[in-house]
Amino acid sequence: MAYFTESRAIEGKPEFSNEWAGDTWLFASQEHLDLFAADPEAYAPQFGGWCAYALSKGQCTAEVEPDNAWTVHDGALFLNWSERVKETWQRNNLDHSIAVGHDNWEVVEMEITDGEVEYSRKLDSPWN
Repeated sequence: MAYFTESRAIEGKPEFSNEWAGDTWLFASQEHLDLFAADPEAYAPQFGGWCAYALSKGQCTAEVEPDNAWTVHDGALFLNWSERVKETWQRNNLDHSIAVGHDNWEVVEMEITDGEVEYSRKLDSPWN
């Protein structure tokens, strides 16, 4: 929520948590929790939180750097692999990249559900 309300990332706290879409979401304040709970689809990251640039280039998933590599565009939150990747993504035609990303996301989302997707993970990923 802080991406929208304070134009920055703020680490959430367990006392301000919400279960949505099979995940636990943490927020910095009760106000942020209440805003999200009222309309989670409006505030959740696009593309399931995977890298917007990667999805704009193909049907692939890549982890993100949520602290610094994020963009709010037309009221939607997009995350990227790194700040450098975010800058590259922003130099492109964002509306076109987002449209291509949405097309690719339809395929990738089904692959995730079916367990057939390959992930690009960071070296320090907790999922390695």
